[in-house]
Amino acid sequence: MKKIVLISLLCVLSCNQNTMIDEYMEYFPRKEEGFIKEIEKYKGGGYVLTIEKNKNIENISVYETVGGICKKNDYFIKLENSNKCLLKRNDSLICIDCLNILEEERDSLGKINEWKSFEKNYWTKINKKASH
Repeated sequence: MKKIVLISLLCVLSCNQNTMIDEYMEYFPRKEEGFIKEIEKYKGGGYVLTIEKNKNIENISVYETVGGICKKNDYFIKLENSNKCLLKRNDSLICIDCLNILEEERDSLGKINEWKSFEKNYWTKINKKASH
């Protein structure tokens, strides 16, 4: 019986106690950008992108639609204090929401800065002189 209690206690203490709301609150303020070096798909449809800029490596979670569009060496930008992401490939750009936030989670997060429906989910040509 003591073993069961000890194992249960260890499991509870070792589990991450963060909720999705906690994760989102940490995620939204961050600005991340760089070239995509790795794309990993996880069970449930999520992706983690490994991006590199100036030899700094960061991992960023995105939802299935974003991860399915990305290719290695695309330039990825997640805007600060928002759910807005941009993906640049050659001379084209697409605006996408980074995460698919459920309606019940939106109430706890307050205002979420996202693209308007007419601004996102299609590729557009960009000026060749534009830079990162």
